[in-house]
Amino acid sequence: MVSLWNHPPPPFKVLSKLAHLISGIFSPLTLPVLGISGILFWGESADIYIARSYYVWLILATILLFTFIFPFIILYSAKLMGIIESWDLRKQSERPLMYLLGIVFLTFTCRYFMQIPLLSAIFPATVIGGAVVLGMCLCLNFFFKISVHGASCGALFGVFILGSFITHSDLWLLTSLAALISGLVGFSRLYLGEHTPFQFYTGWGVGILAQIIGMIGFYYFFF
Repeated sequence: MVSLWNHPPPPFKVLSKLAHLISGIFSPLTLPVLGISGILFWGESADIYIARSYYVWLILATILLFTFIFPFIILYSAKLMGIIESWDLRKQSERPLMYLLGIVFLTFTCRYFMQIPLLSAIFPATVIGGAVVLGMCLCLNFFFKISVHGASCGALFGVFILGSFITHSDLWLLTSLAALISGLVGFSRLYLGEHTPFQFYTGWGVGILAQIIGMIGFYYFFF
């Protein structure tokens, strides 16, 4: 797939760089941190107040470590060793192993959150929802190159939509922000030629659906 970033016409150089910046800032490694942080700081239920009062740094450190720092180190090491060719995992064959590692990290994080006394169930539910998203992306990857950026944006949107009902919180501002991020990331991925509209929009829809299924399933089986 041809990318405008390789040989951008002069008027679009700045736009190409901006698209790369947006893709990097709102990536599958950073959006889980944004989702958990949004629930933690804007949630209004009593159990979230407890989490904000006693566990804020523990929650943030855990989600940052297992959804950003460790995966980034693995990606960086894989790039150095030649296991992957690009940070964006352009080849479908490079993706399954990273999906599996992500599922392992998210499942461990969920189990850890479940061991914290009086911690709101919304946190492990959100994390396990992310694992379901990656699981669905892993399955669909065998048929076509689904956009994980799109799936992550959809999952973020799903977290805030469902989280507003579960926690009885007014998260409309975060939901609007998630929609805006989805639009920016979608434009960036399409402009850079990393995905087709079908790949991105399918990823976005899968992200919402899988995130909601994962969260509802968590509450059904554990509460």
